[in-house]
Amino acid sequence: MVSIIIPVYNCERFLDRCVESLVAQTCSEIEILLVNDGSKDGSLAVCRKWEARDKRVIVIDRPNGGVSAARNAGLDRARGDYIAFVDADDYVESTMYEKLVGVARERGADLVFCRYEKFDEHGEVTRIDERAELLGLEQKNVAPFVYNGDKDLIGGFVWRSLFSAALVKNGRFPLDQAINGVAVGEDVIFLLNAILRARKVCFLNERLYHYYRPATWSAKYVLNDSYSLCMRRYVLALQNVLHAFGEDDLAASQNFYAYDIVASQYIAFRSNYRRDLKRLLKTDEFYRKATERENLDAYRKIYRPDSLKKKIRFFLLRHHMFTAYKLMRKFA
Repeated sequence: MVSIIIPVYNCERFLDRCVESLVAQTCSEIEILLVNDGSKDGSLAVCRKWEARDKRVIVIDRPNGGVSAARNAGLDRARGDYIAFVDADDYVESTMYEKLVGVARERGADLVFCRYEKFDEHGEVTRIDERAELLGLEQKNVAPFVYNGDKDLIGGFVWRSLFSAALVKNGRFPLDQAINGVAVGEDVIFLLNAILRARKVCFLNERLYHYYRPATWSAKYVLNDSYSLCMRRYVLALQNVLHAFGEDDLAASQNFYAYDIVASQYIAFRSNYRRDLKRLLKTDEFYRKATERENLDAYRKIYRPDSLKKKIRFFLLRHHMFTAYKLMRKFA
């Protein structure tokens, strides 16, 4: 059985679409755990409606504690052999869990990823995750994908993943990763810890998850010292994985990831947030070290991009050419 955990907070508008895609799964052996996290709109009523309609739906009603606490509450109640997570404003293909479970069983994997597409409030697809093959990685071969920044393959999104219960049942999402009510980095920390323990990881070349991200999403963030702390935790989790896999040059890799975060946030946020970021680049040691040329040069010695596109992106990052980097990420 697959336990599908959905944290719910003020998602009344999207919740029916999400749950409809789950009850329609061709994998019939599922339980759908709707964790209402103190919603102030009609989300709880929608959850109760589905609980009355389908015996596979279980509602957990709890005081507001954030998405990580809600996911942890779902983990406590989950009974399945496999664990999955879905965000309440997203939806999935009807065959998603049948296919992921099939790969897990056939390949003996305890962590399986699939492809996804991102869509906005107008229903327009704004990003498609691309990968050419079904890829199976033994634990000793996972590190290079993490190490070389292959985020399309090993990205920080738990919702496009299927975990064996043995891998994550005792794991927990960090509870203090929210900035102004928006969770930051909790997915990647949980996921990296799972990768650390996984015996085998597989990637399925099918677009099965639909990720909702409105154009105004980035306006929710404020770049401040708390945000910087979350980014430190993210990089520390990455460092722990690399150390466990016996990779060398950890400091260089850590600095590159930190720098990639800096660049990504710079190009994502509006101009007023860029001022905050520029302040952090001057005053925060984490950000300042991440952008020092010698640290990037040290990473370049071990970073081996496998395509011309990655080589160009690294060059643009190294020379602080953020606008060109943004355009390349968008169109190339």
